Amino acid sequence: MAFGTLRFRGRIDHLLELHLRQGIDRTPLAILNVLRPAVYQMTQMDGVPAYAAVSQAVEQARLAGGRGAGGVVNGVLRAVGREGADEGRFPQFLDHPIDHLSTWGSHPRWLVERWVAARGANWARTVVEAGNRIPTLHLRPIGVPLDEAVERLGRVGIQATPGSEGSGTLRLEAGSSPEAALEALPAIIQDPAAGWIVSWVGEVSGQRVADLCAAPGGKGMALAGLGATLFAADPSRRRLRRMSGALDRLALPGRLHV
Repeated sequence: MAFGTLRFRGRIDHLLELHLRQGIDRTPLAILNVLRPAVYQMTQMDGVPAYAAVSQAVEQARLAGGRGAGGVVNGVLRAVGREGADEGRFPQFLDHPIDHLSTWGSHPRWLVERWVAARGANWARTVVEAGNRIPTLHLRPIGVPLDEAVERLGRVGIQATPGSEGSGTLRLEAGSSPEAALEALPAIIQDPAAGWIVSWVGEVSGQRVADLCAAPGGKGMALAGLGATLFAADPSRRRLRRMSGALDRLALPGRLHV
């Protein structure tokens, strides 16, 4: 919920601005921190009833700012729920492209302005839409060729296709269970961009590789899977413990240093 609230903050803040009498800039941060996730729940999370989001937010606001704060939050959230959050309540792209992309598109205004100035509004719109798209789940087999990995996943009902060329990853069909995929074969969840980095390192079999900011460890484990002896270090002991568990799961050699 916190991630989603940040991701849609431009959209959320526009809706709040429509209903906050004193505006966002003059609203105490403690109250905004209650309103923003509540609006996110009401507009983006289908599984949360609006009345539940409002009730919880009002209680939080009262704890943060007293009964008056609870009344403000209640009024604002009920107005958002009553008037809706469809695209028609936002600046329209054809008339105000920068306003549209920074509110409905929920990207920082300064960045949208730079993109529009450099490449035009239509190009900026394409980038914003791509930025808001939920990424496809990718998996990198460890010690298993891609074609064999596709077959093994297919046996448990998971359809997979090769990811971007050179990334060493497989793209799982929408709705696939990552847990089931990881049970079907030794693998890690890895974005193609990270996979390309592993490929650019080149031949590592028999080599010693130091990953100095390693956790959670995807690239390091991929290199270990290609035959490297991995020395992994990270300032977070907690994240290193998670990486150590993944190394054990994959039966990969490695030394972890904090």
